[in-house]
Amino acid sequence: MARRASVAVAGPPHRDRRRDGGRRGGARRWRAPARRRRADRAGSPLPHRLPRRGPGGVGRVIVVDANVVIAASTPDHVHHGRARDILVEHGSDGVVLHSLTMAEVLVGPARAGAQDAAHAAFEAAGLRSSPTTDPGPIALAVVRAQAALTMPDACVLATAEHVGVPLATFDARLAREAAARGTAVIGLTG
Repeated sequence: MARRASVAVAGPPHRDRRRDGGRRGGARRWRAPARRRRADRAGSPLPHRLPRRGPGGVGRVIVVDANVVIAASTPDHVHHGRARDILVEHGSDGVVLHSLTMAEVLVGPARAGAQDAAHAAFEAAGLRSSPTTDPGPIALAVVRAQAALTMPDACVLATAEHVGVPLATFDARLAREAAARGTAVIGLTG
């Protein structure tokens, strides 16, 4: 079996790093955006503020998985356009994340020391996590025990079930489990 050549990069001698920094799928490390004035925000991957629905058009609340937020904030992500459409369509008061999902989204910025700025940017764009929408530990345990999901995915599904709203994800396994349990899914197919 041919061994994969690694490229040495400055760092501890005991640790070889691949060209992509050792990340799965060649994902890039999150970098905090430079401070911008309001007029310069047109080029931002996330809308500055998600639009509110007009009279008679109340936005539909959804629960989003971390992959939707990450895709929306990463312009070269394969699902970037669809993720932005989902977030814009559901309005500023309609996008809910489980607290663990928000933490998952903030891991990349935290590596760069920009977790506070990223959290403020997500909240300014209308993404909210709230203990009042988070299901209790028993509900989480039941979903985790009944569905073949990781705990972060179980948190997303349990939150959607707890609030009684659709969930948005690009994760096929989570979408399949949610549909099997009667929760509407947005993302993979439309």
